[in-house]
Amino acid sequence: LWGVSMGRLVVVGVLSHLLVQACEAGVPISAPALQLGARSLCGLTFVCSWRTFAASSRVAAFSTRSCRASSSSSSATVPPTMHLPRTMFDAVLRDPVVQQAIENSDFSKISREQLLAVARCCVPELTFDASKGGAGRLAVVGGSLEYTGAPYFAAAAMLRGGADLSHVFCERSAGTAIKSYSPEIIVHPVLEASAPHPISVEAFQSIVTKSANEVAQWIPRLDGILVGPGLGRDDVVIETCSQLIITIAAQDKPLILDADGLFILTCALAPRSGSPTATQVKMLQALSSASVTITPNKVEWERLCNAFKLVSAGDDVLSLAGLLAPEVARRIGSRTTVVVKGPKDVISDGTRTVECGMQGSPRRSGGQGDVLAGMLLTFKVWAASSVAKMAFEKGEEEILGGLLELACAYAACEVARTSAAKAYALKHRGMLAGDVLDQVASTFHELFPPHDDRM
Repeated sequence: LWGVSMGRLVVVGVLSHLLVQACEAGVPISAPALQLGARSLCGLTFVCSWRTFAASSRVAAFSTRSCRASSSSSSATVPPTMHLPRTMFDAVLRDPVVQQAIENSDFSKISREQLLAVARCCVPELTFDASKGGAGRLAVVGGSLEYTGAPYFAAAAMLRGGADLSHVFCERSAGTAIKSYSPEIIVHPVLEASAPHPISVEAFQSIVTKSANEVAQWIPRLDGILVGPGLGRDDVVIETCSQLIITIAAQDKPLILDADGLFILTCALAPRSGSPTATQVKMLQALSSASVTITPNKVEWERLCNAFKLVSAGDDVLSLAGLLAPEVARRIGSRTTVVVKGPKDVISDGTRTVECGMQGSPRRSGGQGDVLAGMLLTFKVWAASSVAKMAFEKGEEEILGGLLELACAYAACEVARTSAAKAYALKHRGMLAGDVLDQVASTFHELFPPHDDRM
């Protein structure tokens, strides 16, 4: 009996030591293992030394704090194991390839799996005690009489990707149509279009100010805004959104410019009248320090490169995207990310560049870019939130925060491309943007499953 007791004591001591070391080192341990270890240790503390008792208490406390496990004889609801984002991120940073990429400020050698692992650190964990809005309150500014589908696809992609709330601020003429597409999207038909007859400059400014204020009052309650899908090119709406971009930048909200949002940017860079308006000057100044991502397709990329006088007639701008994207990002602002959509999506923050070459769909139906834009905003907001929570030390935030931002942009591109590939496999030539949207949830789950497979 004495030998059995001593054997148990040795086992308990070793188990205590290993579990405490693992816990303090931040090594992820499954909830069942922690609970079993804590129960075993607590049950045998009467034969343990004071050191073993202290160790078992620390493990039990860590188990309670990390797992938040609760059980009852009738039913047990156990949230997924809570992995601290910084602990997960540090595990990725220990990879020699990632370390070298950070030292050289060259992310091109980081693999797909490593980029997705970094992005995974930013995805909010699913828990039963979460509150509505914790995974993102996002908005689209877009939607006009002619184009009501684009803002819907972007807003719906945000929700399918995991954001909690999605708003659309659109022209009054588009509100009813967008509301009819989905009850989950909160629609605000507050943007005024131009009057059917000529109006004075004062009346024009009055309409712009009223529309801008209708949207601006919501900005403090939002985590990120996408400007452009289906916006149209009405003069009043363009001026309204130019002022809104200034307001969004001033409040340091994550911003994405897509579609007609890029038209607004290009017009400010290369005004038709030859000189920019006062609003355009202020907008470009605001963007120079804003957290903004732009998402040009081939035509929009050509316009941007021409506006900056980076290419000549006949140049294949998509083939030059790897060289030109960093330059465009630097010229727009210090916190700009460029996502050039093409055979490969080229993603650059002006210093570092990654590419997403995951096979998508050969079918180029309208609306797929809007799905991507919605996913990009979702991940951009999560990246910004993670940077704030990880509390990087001085000097770390620029490069490690940049890694999170680029990895999240890459993840959004892969979700969109994989969803399109799956939709094409089902519908072939008949594939539409709605079919891509239908695949987003399952694709996201496959790429970023919850830590607890019961969720």
